[in-house]
Amino acid sequence: MGDFNAKVGAPKDNEDLVVKQHGHGARNNRGQKLVDFALEHKLTIINTCFKKKPNRKWTWRSPNELHKNEIDYILTNQPRLFTNFEVLNLNYPSDHRAIRGTVKLSKQKISRIQFTNKLECQLKSEEERIKYKDNLKLLLSEPATCQENDTVQTCYSKIRN
Repeated sequence: MGDFNAKVGAPKDNEDLVVKQHGHGARNNRGQKLVDFALEHKLTIINTCFKKKPNRKWTWRSPNELHKNEIDYILTNQPRLFTNFEVLNLNYPSDHRAIRGTVKLSKQKISRIQFTNKLECQLKSEEERIKYKDNLKLLLSEPATCQENDTVQTCYSKIRN
């Protein structure tokens, strides 16, 4: 989303949907703006959902290496999909550490259609059945007369009528 340099910290009143109980450090003005944004858009800050040791939560280190802050976050509208959050301790020349969220993806269950063994016959009475059989025999005994120069649609219309 961008570089807010926000420190969210612990949750305050009525923020338990956005900021969970495992925030790190104290909140700054940018952190408050990020929390307000998350509240407005119904997002959860995943970093605050999982309990980790303080030395496993910081994502930024000052150039003199005296200050360490958690300023990189994962925001989502589906926090239940996340099974873990971790800060990676990779050795590369940067003052930031990468963050990784583990998402549980599952196939959507396919519901089975239940079939019944009932056959619904449209021809309820014996009269209707006899009438239908006679009409079918008559139609099958008369061959459809299609000429060579007739189109497929014309032949189909003759068969249908």
